[in-house]
Amino acid sequence: MTFKEALIKHLADNGMFPDQADSVFAQYSADNDSMVGRWNDEIEGYPDIMLNVLVMGINSEAVRWIDKCLPKAWYRHMFAT
Repeated sequence: MTFKEALIKHLADNGMFPDQADSVFAQYSADNDSMVGRWNDEIEGYPDIMLNVLVMGINSEAVRWIDKCLPKAWYRHMFAT
Protein backbone atom coordinates (compact mmCIF):
# COMPACT_ATOMS: atom_id res chain seq x y z
CA MET A 1 0.00 0.00 0.00
CA THR A 2 1.29 3.47 -0.84
CA PHE A 3 1.25 6.50 1.43
CA LYS A 4 -1.48 8.04 -0.74
CA GLU A 5 -3.62 4.91 -0.59
CA ALA A 6 -3.16 4.59 3.17
CA LEU A 7 -4.16 8.19 3.87
CA ILE A 8 -7.21 8.09 1.60
CA LYS A 9 -8.24 4.80 3.21
CA HIS A 10 -7.81 6.37 6.67
CA LEU A 11 -10.12 9.24 5.71
CA ALA A 12 -12.72 6.90 4.22
CA ASP A 13 -12.54 4.46 7.14
CA ASN A 14 -13.38 7.35 9.45
CA GLY A 15 -16.51 8.45 7.61
CA MET A 16 -15.63 10.42 4.49
CA PHE A 17 -16.96 9.53 1.09
CA PRO A 18 -14.25 8.74 -1.49
CA ASP A 19 -14.61 12.07 -3.30
CA GLN A 20 -14.31 13.96 -0.01
CA ALA A 21 -11.23 11.94 0.96
CA ASP A 22 -9.70 12.70 -2.45
CA SER A 23 -10.29 16.43 -1.94
CA VAL A 24 -8.69 16.42 1.50
CA PHE A 25 -5.72 14.41 0.25
CA ALA A 26 -5.25 16.70 -2.76
CA GLN A 27 -5.03 19.76 -0.51
CA TYR A 28 -2.80 18.04 2.04
CA SER A 29 -0.39 16.71 -0.56
CA ALA A 30 -0.20 20.09 -2.29
CA ASP A 31 0.84 21.70 1.01
CA ASN A 32 3.33 19.00 2.02
CA ASP A 33 6.64 19.68 0.28
CA SER A 34 8.52 17.03 2.23
CA MET A 35 6.65 14.20 0.47
CA VAL A 36 6.94 15.43 -3.13
CA GLY A 37 7.69 12.40 -5.26
CA ARG A 38 7.04 9.96 -2.43
CA TRP A 39 3.24 9.75 -2.18
CA ASN A 40 3.19 6.67 -4.41
CA ASP A 41 6.01 4.92 -2.55
CA GLU A 42 5.13 1.69 -0.79
CA ILE A 43 4.90 2.17 2.97
CA GLU A 44 6.95 -0.94 3.62
CA GLY A 45 10.56 -0.02 4.09
CA TYR A 46 9.81 3.28 5.80
CA PRO A 47 9.71 3.66 9.59
CA ASP A 48 6.21 3.17 11.05
CA ILE A 49 6.34 6.61 12.63
CA MET A 50 6.34 8.23 9.20
CA LEU A 51 2.78 7.11 8.45
CA ASN A 52 1.71 8.09 11.98
CA VAL A 53 2.98 11.62 11.46
CA LEU A 54 1.25 11.88 8.09
CA VAL A 55 -2.01 10.69 9.65
CA MET A 56 -1.78 13.43 12.28
CA GLY A 57 -1.27 15.99 9.53
CA ILE A 58 -4.10 14.77 7.34
CA ASN A 59 -6.41 14.71 10.37
CA SER A 60 -5.77 18.43 10.79
CA GLU A 61 -6.39 18.99 7.09
CA ALA A 62 -9.62 16.99 7.33
CA VAL A 63 -10.89 19.20 10.16
CA ARG A 64 -10.11 22.34 8.13
CA TRP A 65 -11.90 20.88 5.10
CA ILE A 66 -14.92 19.83 7.18
CA ASP A 67 -15.18 23.25 8.85
CA LYS A 68 -15.08 24.93 5.44
CA CYS A 69 -17.15 22.56 3.31
CA LEU A 70 -19.35 20.45 5.58
CA PRO A 71 -19.41 21.92 9.09
CA LYS A 72 -22.14 19.60 10.36
CA ALA A 73 -20.40 16.40 9.27
CA TRP A 74 -21.02 13.68 11.84
CA TYR A 75 -17.48 12.38 11.43
CA ARG A 76 -15.63 15.60 12.35
CA HIS A 77 -14.82 14.26 15.81
CA MET A 78 -13.03 11.28 14.18
CA PHE A 79 -10.31 13.68 13.00
CA ALA A 80 -10.22 16.25 15.82
CA THR A 81 -7.29 15.75 18.16
